[in-house]
Amino acid sequence: MSNLLTTLETVSTQSLDTRPDLQPGSNGGRDGPFLTFFTRCCRRPDALQRNVESVLRQTSGNWEQLFVVDQTGRHDEDPVLWANKQFERYAHLVEGQYVYALDDDALLVDPRAVEMLCARAGEAIWPNAILVKMRMFNLDRIWRTHPFDNIWDLNWEEGDRPNYWVGTGLNIVTRTDTWKSHVPYYQYAPGGDHRYISSLIQDVDLRIAKCDVMAAENPGRGCGVLTEKCRDGWFEPLVAQLELEQIDENVWRLQA
Repeated sequence: MSNLLTTLETVSTQSLDTRPDLQPGSNGGRDGPFLTFFTRCCRRPDALQRNVESVLRQTSGNWEQLFVVDQTGRHDEDPVLWANKQFERYAHLVEGQYVYALDDDALLVDPRAVEMLCARAGEAIWPNAILVKMRMFNLDRIWRTHPFDNIWDLNWEEGDRPNYWVGTGLNIVTRTDTWKSHVPYYQYAPGGDHRYISSLIQDVDLRIAKCDVMAAENPGRGCGVLTEKCRDGWFEPLVAQLELEQIDENVWRLQA
């Protein structure tokens, strides 16, 4: 993991002039960063390297990244189900005002993503969720509802939304209080992210905005395999190089 970026440009953290009745974060909002990247990791050091480098390239430093590390592969139960359970298990550790699920095999595309999302959240008066675009298998993808309605043309802020949305966790950035109340829907395998997103869409009391940014991509690398490089201790070089803070048995934090 020697190619990891080891320095960050000094960036000014945007002030969050939030309304008192719309404080989104579990920590009261004002003291934490705007965005938490929630990154589940499982024996894929090369993919994780690209993931972290994409986060470090952000033009805004108004973020933190949580790494939930599966050291063993969890062969004692369905690994996807185990991974989906971690969102709720560690939700209390999130300090950002919004949460974005960015697994180790995904990466940010636009270095302005955090900056644009922060600005959009302020414009929309801190919506419960923000819809973003993503790229999958190197194809630009604006996810569609079933059967063929283009969700990008709907007026989400006025409540015009489909009954069902086929998408992934990379398509949605969620306000932390909303994340905590809906994250149990993730505890399914497969399709936990679909159930989670559908729960947000079907909740008519939530406000969902759009941010016209190609936020992330999932190149479709799939599950990692055990190699010499991925044996015991594969995560320690990242801990040492970025001086990560261990905040739970399987969780580390990186702050911009």
